[in-house]
Amino acid sequence: MKTITRLAVLTAVSLSLASLPGILAQTDLPHPESTWSLNPTSGDWNLAENWMPQSVPDTQAERAVFVSSSITDISTTGTVIHSVTFDAGASQYTLNGFFGFNGGGVINNSGVVQTFKGSFGFTKGAIGGSLTTFECSGGYFADTSSGGNATFINSGFIDFFRFPTAGNATFINNGGATDGAPGSVIYFEKADAGSATIINNGGAVFGAEGGLVKFRKAGAASSTIISNGGAVFGAHGAQVTFHKAYGNTATLIANGGAGPGSGASIIFTEDSSGDLARVEVFGNGNLDVSRPREASDVVGSIEGNGLVFLGASNLNVGGNNLNTTFAGVISDVGGLNHGTGGSLTKTGTGTMTLSNANSYTGGTTVQDGSILVNNTSGSGTGSGAVQDNSGTLGGSGTIGGAVTIGSGSGSRAILLPGGSAGNIGALNIQGALTYNSDGTSEVELDSTTVSADEILADGVTINSGAQLSLADLGSSSLNAGTSFTVISNTAASAIAGTFVNLPDNGTVTIGSNTFQANYEGGDGNDLTLTVLP
Repeated sequence: MKTITRLAVLTAVSLSLASLPGILAQTDLPHPESTWSLNPTSGDWNLAENWMPQSVPDTQAERAVFVSSSITDISTTGTVIHSVTFDAGASQYTLNGFFGFNGGGVINNSGVVQTFKGSFGFTKGAIGGSLTTFECSGGYFADTSSGGNATFINSGFIDFFRFPTAGNATFINNGGATDGAPGSVIYFEKADAGSATIINNGGAVFGAEGGLVKFRKAGAASSTIISNGGAVFGAHGAQVTFHKAYGNTATLIANGGAGPGSGASIIFTEDSSGDLARVEVFGNGNLDVSRPREASDVVGSIEGNGLVFLGASNLNVGGNNLNTTFAGVISDVGGLNHGTGGSLTKTGTGTMTLSNANSYTGGTTVQDGSILVNNTSGSGTGSGAVQDNSGTLGGSGTIGGAVTIGSGSGSRAILLPGGSAGNIGALNIQGALTYNSDGTSEVELDSTTVSADEILADGVTINSGAQLSLADLGSSSLNAGTSFTVISNTAASAIAGTFVNLPDNGTVTIGSNTFQANYEGGDGNDLTLTVLP
């Protein structure tokens, strides 16, 4: 992506500041104020006759005040000032040029939107204010300053450095508007995005680059960053990138674009972490955690129907404890750094539902919470093995690899066929199924509809200590001889072992019915439950 360089912008701003008259060191003295005239002679900020008293406010110690006036379109050759205040009842103004704010910022009590056009700088705790719009070609925030509640429409480079925050502001970061043109940039370094809303747009025409929001040694805090794809075929999508930076608790959204490869991207490079960020990807919008070498990545959750590129990395998902559904594709390939062996680990207390075929190859681990596999084609968990250590694995879809329930030494892990608890369904495991000693198979049947959950697996091993938990969702008494297949073993071999609480030929009473277990049932190597008289 072509971008405006930070050095070029800061150099230009520094030169403009150096050329401004009357820049003073900030003091704790009261700030003198000048009020824009009710009937000025022109719209020239730098003309003393336009102010009351007749003195241009143009130092870091001074304040400018605006009330009602006959001229409201005002321009400056460049002004650094403590603050600009719009009093109650003030006219609606447009202020043009460079405005630097030192320690104060914009105070808008007028009740109407006030507009700044040009470029800006906020330092020493200055705040962008409320009901204020900056249509800017660039600007910066430094020294604990804040965007406040203002709106910034960026067509250049906005730089956050030396511990400022975006506050509660809204930023619209424009994509390129001509073929080959770079998109606008918002750059955070040793800064945070606060609780701001950032709309990061893709390229507007064929060949144009999208906007870029970059975090370096910075955090996204609790912001919402919406990156959009290219607006037309051939336009590039916007990007948000993290380098030695953190997603914190932000909401990060990448939307699809109008053509192939035009989706927006959320990219975590080396030494970065998504922390508890909520990631949403749609269409060909994507999350890219691929690295040049194997790495461990973290995001709070993923959802949507977009793309996730793992490369060789392990993606740890679920720390924000949300219940989410991902209907897109998780794969090893497609990111900035191609790789193989990408894997997925589920943590947190929430449920992640995978409702589409995925193609990553490194396997899936359920450490906490739940993964429900509800795909209708392919494998919801890619081609690798699935290890459920202490959470719940379930669903009514297909798992392509081998499945192990329980670690053998941890807290109890659960296999739950069906879309979720309370729903009857079949879970198809195309590899072998192994229950370790701390594994539990939870099976539900419905005596009213005469149906039951079913697990299909290509070979079944039940190690000592594994348990079977049964529940009836209905309330009917079934006819003797009614039989349910709860484990369908598609391999030629017999089921190895039995559940510790239900031996072969053992009986169990569920609701109004007593069942007998048979580990040689069905076609000779299935686990069936048959109603006794």
